[in-house]
Amino acid sequence: MSSRCPCARLTRLPTVIAARPSYINLTRPFSTKTAKLSVPPESPAWIQVPTPPQSQSSEEKPPVVKGTLPTPRDIFPRKEADRKVQPGYLEETAPLPTGKASAKIAPPGSRLEHRRRMADTRRENLGMALQGLYKRKQERVEAETTVRERRLRDHQQAAMAPERQDDLFTRSSVVSSLAKTTAVELDPRRYARANKSKARTAKLAKQKSEARQDALMELYINASKFIVSEDELSKELDKLFSEDFWKRQGKSMAHDADNAWDVWGQPPTVRTMLDEMMRKQQRAIDFQQSEQDKTVKRQKTIAEELTGGKME
Repeated sequence: MSSRCPCARLTRLPTVIAARPSYINLTRPFSTKTAKLSVPPESPAWIQVPTPPQSQSSEEKPPVVKGTLPTPRDIFPRKEADRKVQPGYLEETAPLPTGKASAKIAPPGSRLEHRRRMADTRRENLGMALQGLYKRKQERVEAETTVRERRLRDHQQAAMAPERQDDLFTRSSVVSSLAKTTAVELDPRRYARANKSKARTAKLAKQKSEARQDALMELYINASKFIVSEDELSKELDKLFSEDFWKRQGKSMAHDADNAWDVWGQPPTVRTMLDEMMRKQQRAIDFQQSEQDKTVKRQKTIAEELTGGKME
């Protein structure tokens, strides 16, 4: 029997300890305060809420492309139909050379031979591209027309189809007396109201037409006084800005007129117009206006109403 302790045998056994990753932070902080979190409390990610598998937050958003693409041009307009597919269009767009230089035979492998071959290739590619694009447009138009007709046919069938049994059985019942009170009946006076509206509209249109004719006539009458040359403009400026312009405009021989107020007086008010109608003028300028001037104004107004146009 051995006198050694069994613990000594255990120490001689080979021991292999696997290294495990350590998640413990052994770095000693320099402060006793709590470490700052990467997510602040005001952030929406402060409270962890599980998101469903199909969520917009997990979708990959496409990158933002700056700028706008130009509007694609319609190569085959409706009014031109298949004009660009005809052989004549290709001959007009990319005609064959007809000069004397093109009649010469190009040496094989020369630059001229290469240019001619490239021109023929471009002309051939143009014709093939036009044919392919026109065929693609026809297929697209036919597909759209088929879908449109099918949709229209389905709508018409749904509109003309009888009421389904489930709609009939699940529809709420309406009392017959309530149906009469809630029904929207046609207005029995709708035709009379329509005729009145038609007459009123015709009257307004006639008034607008007459006002337009009066405006044209007034413009025609006033056109005789328009300034159309520099000589007339200079004469009118000399007349208006002369020193004795207001004196010549005045009608009184007792005192001279110095401004527009002395010539035409103040703007008329309601009171002055009533006084003029009642022959109770209180302005000094009204006493200088004779009955002949008033009669001329009245006759001019009556003549304009009778003739339907402005008079000088």
